[in-house]
Amino acid sequence: YGFKEFTNAFVIAGNVMPTLAPEHVLKGLDVDAVLVGEGETAFVNLANGISQGKDPLKTENLAFLKDNILVKNPRAPLFPLTEIPHHDYELFDEEHLWRPFVGSSWKTGYLELTRGCPYLCTFCATPRMNTMYKAEGRLRGRETDQFMDEVKTLKKKYGLKLFFFCDENFLSIENLDEFCEVWEEEIGDPFMIQTRIETIKLDKVKKIKKA
Repeated sequence: YGFKEFTNAFVIAGNVMPTLAPEHVLKGLDVDAVLVGEGETAFVNLANGISQGKDPLKTENLAFLKDNILVKNPRAPLFPLTEIPHHDYELFDEEHLWRPFVGSSWKTGYLELTRGCPYLCTFCATPRMNTMYKAEGRLRGRETDQFMDEVKTLKKKYGLKLFFFCDENFLSIENLDEFCEVWEEEIGDPFMIQTRIETIKLDKVKKIKKA
């Protein structure tokens, strides 16, 4: 991938692979650096720093190669989920909001009520992420009222009718009962979740179906 052939911009890669194998990614992709861990704080600081003429390689959470040796900057503290702003789809064409579901096309939004997972599956990136943020505790969530405010905003602004929850284990969230009650009363639209098999209990399934 010759990204630098098309731009003079500072190019980074982020998400799971760059977090777990930064050196491999840096040697395999045409990028200036990779972002290790969660990036809400670091990415904003990177953009602000570049606009102010600062050295982008001094930004927290970044890893890069210097003389072919991996350098990893310190990480910024975890960003509180309650302070993450609402999703903004203004840069995307409307067609990107449409997704197929049970034989029809739906305007779909992606949401996150919690982040992290308490389980330690050997095939998953979560244990490494948990270790990375062991002192702070990566598993955390949002207040139901604050979360519902975002849902209502997205529905009104973009006409969304279907929601997908990116939570790793939705049926294990602590405020599931509160969520179901408020969602049924204030939203009522269908949603998709992902969860671990042992969290699927009859009472929980009944609640989310009713919601």
